Amino acid sequence: MEQPIDLTGTYRGVLRLFLPILGITFFNALFPFLEKLFLAQHSIVAVGASLNAVYVSQIFQLPCIAVAMMCQVYVARWQGSRELGSIGPGVWQFMWFAILSMGLTLPFGLMYGYLYFKDTEIQSMVLPYYTFLLGISFLYSLGAALGSFYLGLGKTRLVLWSNIAIQMLRVLLCYCFIFGLEGWIPALGIMGGPVSSLIAQGIFCILLLAVFLQKKYDALYRTRDWFFKIKMFKECLSPCFLRGINRLLCYLCWASIAHLMSSKGGDFFVVLSVGGSVFLFFPCIADAICEAQITVVSQILGKQRYELLNRAYASAVLLVLSFVSIFAIPMLLFPTTMFHILFPVVSLGDAEIRQIFLGLWVSFAFFTLMYVALAHVLSFKDMRFCLLMGAFNWINGFLLMYWMVEKVEIAADQFWLSLSLMHVSTAVLYMWRTRILQARLYSSPQTPLPEATNS
Repeated sequence: MEQPIDLTGTYRGVLRLFLPILGITFFNALFPFLEKLFLAQHSIVAVGASLNAVYVSQIFQLPCIAVAMMCQVYVARWQGSRELGSIGPGVWQFMWFAILSMGLTLPFGLMYGYLYFKDTEIQSMVLPYYTFLLGISFLYSLGAALGSFYLGLGKTRLVLWSNIAIQMLRVLLCYCFIFGLEGWIPALGIMGGPVSSLIAQGIFCILLLAVFLQKKYDALYRTRDWFFKIKMFKECLSPCFLRGINRLLCYLCWASIAHLMSSKGGDFFVVLSVGGSVFLFFPCIADAICEAQITVVSQILGKQRYELLNRAYASAVLLVLSFVSIFAIPMLLFPTTMFHILFPVVSLGDAEIRQIFLGLWVSFAFFTLMYVALAHVLSFKDMRFCLLMGAFNWINGFLLMYWMVEKVEIAADQFWLSLSLMHVSTAVLYMWRTRILQARLYSSPQTPLPEATNS
């Protein structure tokens, strides 16, 4: 029997919720990280092609995942306000969204990908990889919606252990498909990653769905009420679409920055490939903190225990500072050792390596801090501000980096340190917005939350 977790914002409660979610996000991030290391045994070009395909596919995949993950906010709110009968049908509306999203992401994604990679050196290598990623993207949104049901209730054990098992299978299959097993599996090279992802993610969704449909959950939450309900679909998804557009703008911005670096070629392409491979791993900590905070803050809001919000915020910030300090050891004290372990076939000078890892560490610190405040903004369902920030990222993101690369003509190894300015400014703005939302709530506790006003 899974022990209940204290969801009142205490450090111990946040930590107990955070650790299993970190296990989930860690193993989710481990696969793309290891996949790039496997491909690095072939060539840095294969790594760069894979990274660019991931960046472009994320434009269409991750906004849908972000919308599906908002299911966690609703589940936690319904649980906090004891509206248990809404949980099952509500989760189904998010699952329907995941399935129906392919009607938009696939055709538009294929069109954009063709234009993005047209006439590039990696076009022939990257397009099959990219197309396969698009074709299976709905499975990740579906898995996010199902996982949000358990996480919103504060139940992490099933999602944690099933995710660990699935990701280990995924890594094993990836290695076998990339390099092949003589007489058993042909070497698929760069396509090994997507094929292993299809098998593993499909099994993960089937497992979570089977448990979701069990009688005990249906009796409490009506999980077998699978019908598409237009009114409920609109009520649940309408506020979330602004969050999806925010993710679309952010990842479109990042893909444009990656294209800018790739088009420069030479050291810029190498620095992007090296730093991008490492940074694929870091968001697992930010995502875990964000998901834990969403559950805690949403339940606090559902129970109208607003005096606990500051305690929850402080607990999450303490977690972030702990991880920032831990990661400073390998990244700032032993960067060359870490680099040569991860990328033995890539040649860069010691000064360049130190500069790259300094930029990665600063970016990681403020990127992760931003997710603490973002969790509060999402729990308040302040989607208009999220949309505004998605547009703002083109100013403090792409335009900033275009100016730095093309006009200032920074050295390639200064790219990640320059990019950290985007993460610093974004974190500050989300923190500022969080304080405004809380101040409004404290000054007028009976005022409806942004769920109704979207303000």
